[in-house]
Amino acid sequence: MKVFAIVVLLVAVLAGVYLLTHRDEVSAWHAQAQYKHAEAAFSEGTDLQKAAEGYESFAAALPDDERAPGALANAAECYGRLNSPAERDRVWALLLGRYPASSEAVAVKARRVEGLAAGGRLDEAVTLGGELLQLSPELVGSTAPLALGRALAERGDLKGAKPYLLYALSAAAGDAEAAKPIKELLGNVNLSLIFSPAPTEGSITYTVAGGDTLVGIALANGTTVAQIKRSNGLKDNILHPGQRLKVLTPTYEIHISLGNHTLTLSMNGEFLKEYPVGVGKFESTPMGEYTIVDKVENPTWYSKDGVFPFGDPRNVLGTRWMSLNMPSYGIHGTSDDASIGQSSSAGCVRMHNSDVEELYDLVTKGTKVYIEP
Repeated sequence: MKVFAIVVLLVAVLAGVYLLTHRDEVSAWHAQAQYKHAEAAFSEGTDLQKAAEGYESFAAALPDDERAPGALANAAECYGRLNSPAERDRVWALLLGRYPASSEAVAVKARRVEGLAAGGRLDEAVTLGGELLQLSPELVGSTAPLALGRALAERGDLKGAKPYLLYALSAAAGDAEAAKPIKELLGNVNLSLIFSPAPTEGSITYTVAGGDTLVGIALANGTTVAQIKRSNGLKDNILHPGQRLKVLTPTYEIHISLGNHTLTLSMNGEFLKEYPVGVGKFESTPMGEYTIVDKVENPTWYSKDGVFPFGDPRNVLGTRWMSLNMPSYGIHGTSDDASIGQSSSAGCVRMHNSDVEELYDLVTKGTKVYIEP
């Protein structure tokens, strides 16, 4: 018995010595086991509380392990599913404090921006959102900046909304479905800003001198009379010396996608708005680089079947015509809204009348038009 007791005591002493001398290895082994169990519980959704605690223990024991940020992110997700927002926010704070540059921390910031925007806490959302704008769009994604941009736009802060929407559009590059709502909202924001009297990027404040005319001011600055009138709320062409006007100084480009049935307008190299269009059947709309050479309001249609003035139900040109430097081809309105989004014209590019009128008020003769696949 004495020998047995001595052996047991010796084994216990040796085990204690081993634990003391290999404490880090034992702790790491235990942390790895906790992580494995946490992963199983998290994926199965069987015991989220245990999973959260296991993830936290792993991250605390092995803070330099590349899986530690993800473990904290998963722990926060567990607490969120358990309807424990205080615990979720506590773990988020740990993640942001310990691993601020990790992709998981960026994702947390993006989710917080979404939540703050949805909750109407826009000042806090903008503060945190400003940090996201300094990061790569590929890392942040489009969801959070779109949510914040939409919330700001709904509040009426269009200038504040625009950078977030541009960032969201960049993040959604290559994903047509994700980009669609961003383009729609950004286009509306851009045009609202342009046609408001407030100074915007690409505009100047022009002080009217004696003898000035709207036509002369427009020509000198590469814009249209319609833009000046709409942006400044002018009802007629009468000007007064000393009057201050918002005048755009734009360089426009139009890109028409035959496959997507879209017309994208850019100003000074930046996305402005995208419009749906109809194009030619049997690939009759020619691809290439063109220029707008003429603009006509309420156009007459000269067809092979006769001449049909504006207002005649047989006139298919709608309310505006912009001809290209290719005879018989142009961009125009339509008397058949159902043809928009289709390949059914004789070769011209059709737009809804409200859209072509908006485009007509912006672009000038000389604007480049690129027709692409």
